[in-house]
Amino acid sequence: MNARLLAIAGISAGLLAGCANMMSGTNATYAGAYGAKWFEQAGYPLNGLLQCQVIDPKAGSVNCSGVTLRGEQAVMTGDLNKPTGGGSPFVGTVGGREVFREIMH
Repeated sequence: MNARLLAIAGISAGLLAGCANMMSGTNATYAGAYGAKWFEQAGYPLNGLLQCQVIDPKAGSVNCSGVTLRGEQAVMTGDLNKPTGGGSPFVGTVGGREVFREIMH
């Protein structure tokens, strides 16, 4: 009986971890889409996709990077879990210079 409960607990933990990883991937994709739009609006369209990683799933911290059409390094960082309108902004830089500061709505 104990072995059966342990097996069920292990499967449940694996499913929860898989769910968290899936949500992290979805959040990274979501942030990347917004970031690409913000870089373009700031006058720095990207050459390809913005690659994003959720650094801390609990906090929702995201770090994204890409390259502009001019070949400059583009970076965006922010926090997905802050409330909209009052949360910490997403900050985009190109070549180390800040080019936008936006709140995800």
